[in-house]
Amino acid sequence: MRVGKGEGWTPRWFKATERLADADVYEDVKEFEEDVVPWQFTGSYVEHRKTLTADSAIPAAFSPWQY
Repeated sequence: MRVGKGEGWTPRWFKATERLADADVYEDVKEFEEDVVPWQFTGSYVEHRKTLTADSAIPAAFSPWQY
């Protein structure tokens, strides 16, 4: 649906990283190697979580997947 609307998508807690030089890491997905994007946790969730309290309201438009 996003693609159809021309909308982009950015994960909130991860970032795309360089593919490791050791291709054997991807042996189980070798046939999909070009389509596989390695992701790295940014650690930003940990900082975000520190700002929340038990009574923090979740915004109506909350989406954990996009900023």
